[in-house]
Amino acid sequence: MAFCRSCGKQIAEDSRFCNSCGTPAAPGTPLSAPAAAPPPSSPAAGPNRSAGRTIVIALVLLLVGALAGGGLVRYYDRREQRRQVADATQVPTDPAALLRSLQSAMPADATSSGALPPVPGASPSSPAPAKKSSAFVFPKRHVAASDGQCALFTKDELTTVLGSTFTQATADATGCTYKGDHPREWVRTEAQWSDGAGAMKPLHDMYESLQKNMPKENIPQQPYAGVGDDAFVNLWNVVRARKADVSVAVDLRYYHDSDDLTRQIVNAALDRISPQ
Repeated sequence: MAFCRSCGKQIAEDSRFCNSCGTPAAPGTPLSAPAAAPPPSSPAAGPNRSAGRTIVIALVLLLVGALAGGGLVRYYDRREQRRQVADATQVPTDPAALLRSLQSAMPADATSSGALPPVPGASPSSPAPAKKSSAFVFPKRHVAASDGQCALFTKDELTTVLGSTFTQATADATGCTYKGDHPREWVRTEAQWSDGAGAMKPLHDMYESLQKNMPKENIPQQPYAGVGDDAFVNLWNVVRARKADVSVAVDLRYYHDSDDLTRQIVNAALDRISPQ
C-alpha cells in the first residue's frame, strides 16, 4: 500500500498521481506510512506527581514550622533573660533593702574616694584578733607629698596602736597599703595635699541625694564627727576626711570595733599632712 507524500492519502499501487491532490507518485517507490501518534500517557502518572508535590509541600511546611518554633523559643528565652537581669539590677525602693544590699557588697577597686580594695582571702566581718592601744600618741611630724604615701605612718606605729604586726608597706600611685603576715592584718591610707574640698564634694552630693529617698539614719555613708573639719565614714569603716585643704582616706575595715582608734589614726594622718 502506498500513500501520497504530499497529502498522505492512499494511492492505488498502479496510480501515477494522487487522486486527492494530484501529486505525482514516483513509480516503483512505495510511500511511507504516516508516523504513529505517541501513546497516551499513563493515567496513573498525574496522581503520582500530585502526591509527590503534596509530600514536598508538607515537608517544607514542617521545616518552616520547626524553624519558626525554634525562633519563638529563643525569643522567649532572651526575653526571660532580660527580665531576670532587670530584676537583679533594679535598685530597691525600700531603704532597709537598699541598706542590706550595700552591706553585702564590697568595694572592688582602689579609688581616692574612700572605696579601697579588699584583702584577698579575708572576711570583712571578722576583725583582726589584736590587742589595741588607744593610749598610744603619734609623734608630731610633717609629711610632704615628696616624702611619699608610705611616710604617713611607720609599720611600727600601726603595730603598736592596732596590735597587729605589720611587716610590709607598699606605695602605689594613690596611697600606701600596710600588711602583716596573716589575713586581716591590713590597712590602707591615701593622702591628698590639695583640693580637700573637691575630694569631699562627691560624698556630700551622694549624701544629699540619698536623703531624698530614705531616712538619714539608713544612708550607708554617714558624717563622722570628731575628725578634722569634715569627714564621712561608710559601712566598712573607710573614712574620708578633710582638714583645711588636705584630705585623707583611711581604710580600717578589719579594725572597726573602736571609733576612738579610728578617729585617732585619721586625725593623726590629717595633722601630719597639714601645712606647718
